[in-house]
Amino acid sequence: MPNPFITQVRNYIRAGYPAIYLVTHEEIRGLRDLQEVAKQTKLSIRIWSCTEGLTDPENGTTEDVRDPYALLQSVGDLSDTLVVLRDFHLFPIETDPLLNRGVREAILTGKRRGNVICFLSPRQVLPAEWEKLVVVVPYALPDRETLGVVLDGVIESARESGVKPKALKLRPEERDQVIEAARGLTCDEAESAFALSLAEAGKLDASVIAREKAVGIAKGGLLEFFQPVDGLESVGGVGNLKKWLERRRSSFSKKAREFGLPAPRGILLVGVPGTGKSLAAKAVSKSWGLPLLRLDMGRMFGSLVGQSEEQLRKALAIAEATAPVVLMLDEVEKGLSGGASPGALDGGTTARVLGTFLTWLQDKTAPVFVLATANDVSRLPPELLRKGRFDEIFTLDLPNQEERVEILKIHIAMRRRDPESFALGELAEISDGFNGSELEEAVISGLYEAFHAGRDLSQKNLVAAIKDTVPLSVTMAEKVEAIREWGRTRARSAAEGEKMRAGGTAAGLG
Repeated sequence: MPNPFITQVRNYIRAGYPAIYLVTHEEIRGLRDLQEVAKQTKLSIRIWSCTEGLTDPENGTTEDVRDPYALLQSVGDLSDTLVVLRDFHLFPIETDPLLNRGVREAILTGKRRGNVICFLSPRQVLPAEWEKLVVVVPYALPDRETLGVVLDGVIESARESGVKPKALKLRPEERDQVIEAARGLTCDEAESAFALSLAEAGKLDASVIAREKAVGIAKGGLLEFFQPVDGLESVGGVGNLKKWLERRRSSFSKKAREFGLPAPRGILLVGVPGTGKSLAAKAVSKSWGLPLLRLDMGRMFGSLVGQSEEQLRKALAIAEATAPVVLMLDEVEKGLSGGASPGALDGGTTARVLGTFLTWLQDKTAPVFVLATANDVSRLPPELLRKGRFDEIFTLDLPNQEERVEILKIHIAMRRRDPESFALGELAEISDGFNGSELEEAVISGLYEAFHAGRDLSQKNLVAAIKDTVPLSVTMAEKVEAIREWGRTRARSAAEGEKMRAGGTAAGLG
């Protein structure tokens, strides 16, 4: 199968593009692909770094030009050459007029001499003066085929080092599980995870690799990898939402594609805080058997121009490489707030981030199911709410009495007590206006009191805990009612029944 990156860069070069920017942490893989590009386009290749100088990888010779100014002079003497500049973004290209101008002239002169300059960096720094000269080429994380090659390399190395053949033998389904567990990692990270699995478990264990993937993904600061424990059976009072999700459980399968079904885009869950939006998001991942990535919108914004959009693109690229996957955006309004004047106070950063996300959400083809949650819908930009961004918008409301009984029953059982030993009807009646999280906390508070008194949990403990709690629906009555009213009239109820309201959740987490 042709390498899409090699094909794209080769076409750019044949079309006469004089400069390319490749953003990746995978320098070794990137250099290998660029050498193949040079071979296919019949160009010589030179690779530069400030520590090694200008190297010809074909014959191993090196020209000792480590200074960037001297480098630009040497590049001017080349012809029909692909010149790869490593980590050039670390030089003051935006503030040094001589360096900035020197690169522009090297690009323009190189075009006449048949040269192509390629910037190879883990971070994109593209001065405005270069924007019309340089094309940025996306470099995707390794696909299943590439990861399979990495896996074979690790197996071969392990065999040569004396690892028992039995530990390296994989059935086809086991091999698929190991490769699937590594999706979303770079080649270097995958190789390390495979090797660690052999060292730690004595075999290639998908669970060890998945754990290391969680660590690797978390290093970026924007994404977290979750292994949810509870499925949709732990969510109560949201019958409509459950039915909707159940009908789409197999939507990512090959059979669905052959039937003509597109992969579902995602849903937005809105409503009162504490009614189970985040729990529902995690439960979808467990029930569908898909990995769960959580995107932290609050950490996305950086101080440098363009950094926020770049970080978002990297996070979305990881999600696409891990697909099929559930991508959870918790409290999305905190990262994409519309407000009266979007971007007015941050130089337009929020507006650019929003534009990047909306474009991806609209155009994505990878099976990434986006599950966003929001408490304060009034802060969301209208562009995010229009049809086509999400498949559906569901609202979750405060639980009614029947649902409060269900929530209390679950939380009491979770604490290894028999729910039938308590008058749940009484507890549900006096907890009118509580959300799921507040009911959970009431059970926990009752347990603390019982433990302190040296007795088992009693009805009296729970009644006291509930009466001592002032629910959010009272402390912020106006705001909570505004959220509920928005959901009643502008979103689909997650609960069953004709009444436009939503129920709580069994575990009651917000």
